[in-house]
Amino acid sequence: MRALSNGTTRCSGTETAARGGSRSKGVRVAAWLPLVCLALQASAAVPAPASPDADDSTQALRTLQQEILASPRDPRGPIQAVLAGHAIGGAIAFTVPLRDLDGDEDAPAPKPQQPAGMSDAEWQAFMRYWNTGVAVSNVDGEASQLNYLLLDIDDDGQRDLAVDYYLGGTGLFSQLEVLQRDPVAGFRLVTTDEGAPGSPRAFTINGRGSDQAIDWIRIAGRTWLAYRDGAYGQDVLTLHRPLSSAGARRQHLPGLRVDYRYVHIALPPDAQDDDVAGSRRALADDPQLLDATNRQLQHLGRLSAGEYRLDSGQRCPLPPTAPEAGEGGQTSEADAWPWRGAGHYTFDYPADFRVRTRHGCYGASLLSARSSYQVSYEHCCRLELYRAPGERVAGLPLRTTRDVARAELIQLDLEDGG
Repeated sequence: MRALSNGTTRCSGTETAARGGSRSKGVRVAAWLPLVCLALQASAAVPAPASPDADDSTQALRTLQQEILASPRDPRGPIQAVLAGHAIGGAIAFTVPLRDLDGDEDAPAPKPQQPAGMSDAEWQAFMRYWNTGVAVSNVDGEASQLNYLLLDIDDDGQRDLAVDYYLGGTGLFSQLEVLQRDPVAGFRLVTTDEGAPGSPRAFTINGRGSDQAIDWIRIAGRTWLAYRDGAYGQDVLTLHRPLSSAGARRQHLPGLRVDYRYVHIALPPDAQDDDVAGSRRALADDPQLLDATNRQLQHLGRLSAGEYRLDSGQRCPLPPTAPEAGEGGQTSEADAWPWRGAGHYTFDYPADFRVRTRHGCYGASLLSARSSYQVSYEHCCRLELYRAPGERVAGLPLRTTRDVARAELIQLDLEDGG
């Protein structure tokens, strides 16, 4: 990611540091974003749109903004709850296996079967496309099946196809592509010219190292692909028309950023703790610890994008048993803080703070799991307590409530070259 002279940011490639990513002593965890690399502009103002699609998406985002601000608390989260109200009806989902269903590697894959609700003309168009072999030859990764969705993507009265499939990898990636109805080929895979800016024609979802989701919605008579990319304290929503040539040429992309405020309440240890007996013992040895932890959690207030930073007076003093740092002697208090480790790409550490009782000072680190939207944000987070650098004494589950702090239209600047 590089800064531009006008204060906006751009991304090169498809890998970028995750917002609010895990950090310790300069370590940042990277997370894969969609095939288009989106970067938030520092300003929340949206300039004059660069295309009709941009104009329409801004209006649609304003509609969603108003609905999100007016929506009651929902376990799914405000974005998912609002998008559900704009879900497209009548779309037909069907799956085509790429392997024998019984696992016989020598047996051919089953032939595609016409799904209910798909017209004969649409099925014939699909089979013309399928029989070319392109559908299978274009698939990379570890896919065992192709998941199709038949819907009118470009609003021309003919239904197109969206296809998603599993790529694999450490992040459990999957990919979504779009196919336009074609009078000759039946359906045609649409791609963005290499190196050209604009909305993507394919989207990648990181299933284990991010909070991302795709929904097809309809607002004011137009079909949109809604892409949500989230981190602790923030979601960013963009709307795409992946079959639009105007959208593929644009330089700027309107977005909707939703910031959240959280209330966390620490609970007694549960079975998810790797050392539940040790955590219970720590609370028994220090009966004040749970209450003191909850008082500090209340002081944290709103934690949105980024991590909670403490001044030098808010760290625990370094215990005399802390390890030495080679020729430099004792490790400094600043270098040792926070007392946790470097973390992992599957979670963030959005906050580090201290908890004091009459028994001593504990380093506390708030852990926010990525991919938490697969369950619920209510179970997004846990708290880890340390007696000294690297010396964990307890892990506590958190009961979390989350409310919208603000929802603002922003501008995303798209890369216009290599």
